[in-house]
Parts: sequence; C-alpha cells; structure tokens
Amino acid sequence: MLYNKKGAGLSFEVLIVIVLLSLFLISVVSVLFTIRKEAEKLTIRESLCAWTIKAKSEVSFLSKLYPSLCRVREIRDPLAEEKQIARLLKNCWAMYGAGEIKVIEPSYATGMDRFYDCYIFKTEHSIPLKNLSLYMLNHNLKGDPISEEEIQSSVYSNFQRKGAVNSLCFDNTKDTFLNVFEKGKFYFIRFRDDHQDNNWLGRGNQDQLIISEDPDFAGNFISSNGKNCQEFWEIIA
Repeated sequence: MLYNKKGAGLSFEVLIVIVLLSLFLISVVSVLFTIRKEAEKLTIRESLCAWTIKAKSEVSFLSKLYPSLCRVREIRDPLAEEKQIARLLKNCWAMYGAGEIKVIEPSYATGMDRFYDCYIFKTEHSIPLKNLSLYMLNHNLKGDPISEEEIQSSVYSNFQRKGAVNSLCFDNTKDTFLNVFEKGKFYFIRFRDDHQDNNWLGRGNQDQLIISEDPDFAGNFISSNGKNCQEFWEIIA
C-alpha cells in the first residue's frame, strides 16, 4: 500500500528510489565478483578501484561526478620473490581495464594520454628483470607452473592483445634503464590509458603497464615506436 504525501504511506517516488538502489547494489556486487574472479585474488580495495574505472568508462557523466576509489599504494614490506612483483603487475592491469577500455575518462587536452599510479615497492634483495620475465612466461595467473604448450595462459600472455605494442613496458631510457630491481630502491608501477586513435594503423588500443624507478616515466607516451620500452624477448634471451 502506498503512503500519501502526509506520511500515511510510502510514496511511489520512494519505492522507485528503493528499487533503483537495490538494482545498483546488486550490479555492484555482481561486477565486483566478476572482476575478482577474472583478475585472480584482487583485494576488496583493488576490486572497488576496478569497479570505479569500469563505471567511469561506461557512463560518461560519472567520469567527472563519481569519485575515484583508486589510490596509489605503497607496499610497506620489501618484496622477496618474482611472483610478488608479477601479482602487482597483473592486478594493476586488471584494475584499469586490462587494455579493453578505449578511454577511461576524458583527458585534460585532446589526444593526451592519462596516467594512473598503482603501486610503489622495493625489494628485499636484488631481483634480475630476466628472472621476473621468465617467471611471467612460465607461470599462470594463479602462480602455478605451466609448460610451453600452455603459454597462452601465462602471466605474460595476459598483457598481450592483437595489435598491441609493448603492453608491458620496462624502462629502457639511458639514466633509469631497468635491468635489476636493486635492494632498497623504490620502483613505480603505472598504467597509461592510451588516448591516441591508432585504429587507422591497425594497432588498436595501446594501453600500457609501466615499470620504472622514475615516478614520471611515461613509457610510449604519444608515439615513440617502442624505443622507450625494452623488448620482452630480448630480456629473457
């Protein structure tokens, strides 16, 4: 029974609001569950970030009105193993759409890429980049070892898409060339949301994960033909 305006019953407008809020909460829970399942062990905080990014990209007015639940996270305890670094990489990739979102939110200037900072970390001891790269090639997203025939399920393959160039960008610049994660030094994991229209080149979306000791390293910002990023297959050679 509906209430009247004097409070004798629920108004139709209130019922509509309740129904919409219920649907909204159901959709949030559903999306969070899907994201966590697909990304393998995202924390609640990381899942909420991923949901925010998805909402901003799909509903244009939310890009400006809806507050972002994403925050750069400094990992307090030094990382001791390659799999810990790999986890941060794949989770950052998942939080910002895994290269499947064309544009997360409008840039400050037309065609200018946007950058999102995910993690700051340091290692307990020196970890060669080659070791991390081999780990990503020989393990799946759950961290289980895989054979050569199963490479399509590897952590590395998770970052590869048709037409993409250097989706995983390790710093290749002269002063901050990344060869070894040195003990005690801070490293930054960033996501670059590509705003360039590369479809006419047949390249598609060129989103990137960026790893460097330089917090401002921009990877293949605009277009540098890959020269700012190390070639994965040369790293493991």
